[in-house]
Amino acid sequence: MYVRDNSIVFSFDNNNEFTQVLTINLNDFSAKSKAFKKPMIDVKPNDKKSNSFINGNHIFIIANNKEKLVLNIVNYNNKEILKSYSILKDEPITFKNTPIIQEGGSYNNYRELEKTKKFLRKINVNEVGVSVRKLNGIYHLTLGGYTLQSNGGTMMMGGFGGLPITSFGNVSIFFNPAQFAYNSISNTKSTRIESLFDEHFNHIEGEIQENAFDKIKKNEKEIQDNVFNSDSEKGGTIFKYKDYFIKGTYNYESKIYTLKKFTDN
Repeated sequence: MYVRDNSIVFSFDNNNEFTQVLTINLNDFSAKSKAFKKPMIDVKPNDKKSNSFINGNHIFIIANNKEKLVLNIVNYNNKEILKSYSILKDEPITFKNTPIIQEGGSYNNYRELEKTKKFLRKINVNEVGVSVRKLNGIYHLTLGGYTLQSNGGTMMMGGFGGLPITSFGNVSIFFNPAQFAYNSISNTKSTRIESLFDEHFNHIEGEIQENAFDKIKKNEKEIQDNVFNSDSEKGGTIFKYKDYFIKGTYNYESKIYTLKKFTDN
């Protein structure tokens, strides 16, 4: 779910042939809908998984099975496919800027997978996801699969693998966007790749930069590793302000509430 100006935008991927988007105008509660064709329409519905992500005037749609994954980058307004990328099980992935990463789980383990077929097989048995952020004119795309992990008896819902908030023009995710998004990435086990694209969606070389959530996770690990602080600093809130994130944490021993700023760059 997204918010844009005076409208709420819902995207649905339960249909195997189309991504359906519903926009509700909050001024008069009128509704408009549109549908975007998904890749791999020749694959049987029970054999295919799919998902999508809206960023600016583009919608990123992926579909996959254990043999193949297709990513279409589509103009949101006229539905034109601007770029299409494929991953085949017996071929190297040509548009990734990272190894194939498997991360998370009970022991927060980190592994790198060598073969494309392992990547496709793992994401095919999990929930498939895609997310995109744009920073300094470069699109940073993350795609793969994830499973939800329990945390204190509560199951956190959402995306995977170090992903920031969605953007759709001047947009933020509904609810508490920063807290919800961070809970999503910090309570999942993911298998993913990350890629960089220019403004025309051509793949470019370069290193993936840490985003704000990566930095927050590092900060939390430092607190946990510090025997003097791990029990006294608990809980906390994360929220977005302007173009950065703020994490608030209360220390029970010192009775001090600390606000820390985290940026994407």
